[in-house]
Amino acid sequence: MYLSIKAYSKEAFNKFHNIYSDNTTGKDNIIFDQIMVGGVQITFYHNLTILFKGQINESIHKNIDILIDKNLFIGSDEVGIGEGVGPIVVAAIKFPNFEAKKRAVMAGIKDSKKMNHNDILRVAKTIKTEAKCFVKRLVPLEFNKLYKTHPNMKAINAFMQNDLLGKFDESTTRVTDQFVNLKKFNEYLVKFRVKKFDAPFILETKAEERYVEVAAAAIIAKAEYNTWMINYCKEHNLPLTIGERVQAQKLYLDYKDGKFKLDNPDELVKDWSKEK
Repeated sequence: MYLSIKAYSKEAFNKFHNIYSDNTTGKDNIIFDQIMVGGVQITFYHNLTILFKGQINESIHKNIDILIDKNLFIGSDEVGIGEGVGPIVVAAIKFPNFEAKKRAVMAGIKDSKKMNHNDILRVAKTIKTEAKCFVKRLVPLEFNKLYKTHPNMKAINAFMQNDLLGKFDESTTRVTDQFVNLKKFNEYLVKFRVKKFDAPFILETKAEERYVEVAAAAIIAKAEYNTWMINYCKEHNLPLTIGERVQAQKLYLDYKDGKFKLDNPDELVKDWSKEK
């Protein structure tokens, strides 16, 4: 088996590494160290990622606790803002306890952009089992209507994320990937005439690398986005390509360039493209 876990801090990375090795020089610019422990190859990367290859034994499984933040957060993320086609999907999740969080991590939570479609679906299923999840989807027709009155993608993102984060009634800290600063985030909410949730809020660049909850939310959102695109294209007999990710943008460009023929292009483009 292969399992990749990114330590939530440099201190956690070093603590886990020191249990198994006294090497402090680093092998090269990418790999910090690589060792064998009980038939398991453990590769330590300078970016704080640790790759396990082999059947993880009970001792390693227990020590993996070191790599995972014991604090519980409410994490959110979006998918579809940068795509020309398909919906905008926002997801927010919270694990009930550390044990549930660890089980989800052991299923293979990592940056959704580095996961193939099947792994995204598999891990999303585990996350939904272990965490409380909310998902908000804005399909292209709905997005285009909203964009006419609020022509700002970041404002729409803030509105959608605030709506989901507000569904958690506890005072747990909310975390999302930073797309604006907190002041601007709240200004957007005023424009939508909605009330912000009353809880601590962290907007952090590359939050999915530091917070498991944000990475998990991104996986849930990506699974929903991919599923919508696949179902839509099957329904309308569109030549969607699935590789490491759903090639929605390529599909959009192919349509614009006239590389494939549609029986009702004017109607379809209303349904599946964002008019930004």
